[in-house]
Amino acid sequence: MPVALGTFCLSLSLVFMFGICCAGASQEPCQGNIGNREVYAPFGDWVQLNCTHNCTQAEWESRLRKMNIIRGPGWISVEVEVGTGDGADGWKASNISCTVLSRGEGVDNIVTVIPYEIPDLVTVDMEDTLEEGKSYDVTCTVHGVAPIQNLMVTVFRGKEMIHQKTFKDDSRDGNITETVTFSITAQRSDNMKDFSCQATLALGTDPGNVIVESSRVSVRTFALPEKPKLESDQWIEVGTKHNAMCTVSNAFPLEHLNLKMFFKKIALNVTTTKMADGSLLGFAEISPDPSSSLETHQLDCKAQVLSLSTEAFMDIYIYESPNISFTVFPDSVRLNETVAVSCKLNNNNPERYDMMIRMNEKRICEDQTSYCNVSVNGRTPQSIVSCEASLNINPAIHKAITKNITVHYSPLFQDNQCPDQLVLTEGRNGPFECRADGNPPPIVTCSRNSGILPTDKPFIIDRAQAGHYRCLATNDYGTVNKSIEVEVQYPPVTPNITAVPAASICEGGALNITCLSDGLPQPEYRWVIPVGAPVVFLNNNSVIFIPEASSSHSGTYTCLAQNRHGERSVEMMIVVTNNRRVIILCVVVVVLTLAVIIGILCYRKWINGKKGFYNLWKPKPEKPQEEEMAPIKAPCNNH
Repeated sequence: MPVALGTFCLSLSLVFMFGICCAGASQEPCQGNIGNREVYAPFGDWVQLNCTHNCTQAEWESRLRKMNIIRGPGWISVEVEVGTGDGADGWKASNISCTVLSRGEGVDNIVTVIPYEIPDLVTVDMEDTLEEGKSYDVTCTVHGVAPIQNLMVTVFRGKEMIHQKTFKDDSRDGNITETVTFSITAQRSDNMKDFSCQATLALGTDPGNVIVESSRVSVRTFALPEKPKLESDQWIEVGTKHNAMCTVSNAFPLEHLNLKMFFKKIALNVTTTKMADGSLLGFAEISPDPSSSLETHQLDCKAQVLSLSTEAFMDIYIYESPNISFTVFPDSVRLNETVAVSCKLNNNNPERYDMMIRMNEKRICEDQTSYCNVSVNGRTPQSIVSCEASLNINPAIHKAITKNITVHYSPLFQDNQCPDQLVLTEGRNGPFECRADGNPPPIVTCSRNSGILPTDKPFIIDRAQAGHYRCLATNDYGTVNKSIEVEVQYPPVTPNITAVPAASICEGGALNITCLSDGLPQPEYRWVIPVGAPVVFLNNNSVIFIPEASSSHSGTYTCLAQNRHGERSVEMMIVVTNNRRVIILCVVVVVLTLAVIIGILCYRKWINGKKGFYNLWKPKPEKPQEEEMAPIKAPCNNH
């Protein structure tokens, strides 16, 4: 009995402790782990989800269709169908929860299942030939993509990304075909570049970013921004050849530029030259035939790059040069005689030309007739007669034929050939320049009583040849005479310079210095005098007057006589003396003279054997000496 009771009590204690332990164990929290919170799966597929946990109970709960739920120790897996539902709802993201029991409460571990559709095709649509400066659309189309919010569309030019678009804020669901359009402005740098589109679908970490690229469109750009520039003479003569030039600038690409030229709608043979500045020059030869005469035709230059073309036009006028027949009779006449002039046009349409006859640039035959008589009245050895014709509509198209008429006439003295007064220069060479007008050229002789002044050969001109001459001009048609006055000019001769009263003068005295020279024209006078000497110039500078001489006037005075033919000069030394110096000089001279006389007397006395010297100094001989010195003591008076 006690043993049974003990066993019962032990069993009860174990059960109680086990209950306590179990109760304690059931109160501890547990959790589940589903891995990624977002799972991407292809639309319509089944995707397996796995949930690990440390709970006693776990279940999958979702609106999605489930199958193959498998439980294991600490995990539970399930397969769910992606895209359950009708229409767009089937494309919406769906939540599925792995619910575990923790502390008696269910804990949800939610996974979002997102259906996706990888685009089966991405296309790019754009023109493959682009004109520079124009706008073009690049259209990218992504065919069948989901979800649209995870899509990014990129436009590439070569490897350069030029546009990108995302759809994060797009609210649409379902399988969508999306179009993205981007506008570009064509540039030359786009030439031969590949344009493409790329669709990137971001699908989390698994399967990651899926990229689908379009095919590439290789484009060509071209430009023809300027019209061709035509250069040609607008007036072309029949029977001639002329090169026309057409310039095309800034065309691109130059190797695809096609340049054509047409005349009268007929294609010309064009040769082209590429220039360093990128322009293209085209040259074509125009050879108009006579049937095109006096008609207007069109010159056309057409430039084309790929599908783009432009043209330039120019009107060309084809003309026939005037065909003139011209005669003048006779071709040699005397002054005021008449000649017959005939001028005709041999063109098929002479009415299309204006005709004119001129003599010595003066219009004659005013009535526009082709024949007239005209008097030759100009004193010129040759009269020029011309017949001129020009197009009515373009006077610059002009032709003239000239003929010379020899005119004979008697001599005539004219002032510009033989003036009434003639000035020559002595020492130079002749001849004497006196000529007369006439045809044939007259023979001119000039003479006076003392002889002939040569007019046809050199001679040395002398002042003796000055005077009045009579000149005579003679040819086959008459004689005429004329009187002329000849003046021979010469340079100044060496001047004659004089000082009055003398070149040496005492201080305070007055002095005239006169300079005279012969020359033609009359010489002009200039002086070079001592610096600081005050003088008065008289008689056209030929005379210097010194009112009161002083020491500053002493020095060299140079007179210069000058005219247009030369210059001569002469010098004079002027000395101005002081009175006090003269007196001192006189006393010195007297003393020296007395000393010499005494010496001579002493010498003679000694020769005669006489001794003593006192008898030589007697008062009587001294008186004559004082009388001789009296003039020396008088002051210097030269004026």
